[in-house]
Amino acid sequence: MDLSQINLLDQDRFTHGIPHEWFTYLRHNAPFYKHPEPEGGPGFWVVTRYDDVVAINRDGQSFSSEQSRGGVVALDDIGAADQLSAEGRMMLTMDAPDHTRYRSLVNRGFTPRMINTLHAPIRAMVTDILDRALEKGARSATR
Repeated sequence: MDLSQINLLDQDRFTHGIPHEWFTYLRHNAPFYKHPEPEGGPGFWVVTRYDDVVAINRDGQSFSSEQSRGGVVALDDIGAADQLSAEGRMMLTMDAPDHTRYRSLVNRGFTPRMINTLHAPIRAMVTDILDRALEKGARSATR
């Protein structure tokens, strides 16, 4: 295997499962890899070793998610990147201290206890949707 065989933008490849062999290769041979983008795009960095990811995550001055500093961008189409900035700031595109402040506001809504309270209503919605779909399918089959 070599780097030319790795295309992390190939969404079809991920439908068959995570390409662990790619990430293993990157971890051993190119732990900091500048992945190219098609059509002359700027590319993006892929960091594959745990300790490096942790260090980067803790260094918001050098490594930023802040949209205004070119952080997280949508790679699928240019319009999506424009949409990220047009819709206001999202936690995904914030650095500390803003991210930390917003995260503290929403943290309580994502505890295991809170998520578990969603089980019954979601199950009821899914059951209702499936029952209606099955009923509709049965009616179509008898026609």
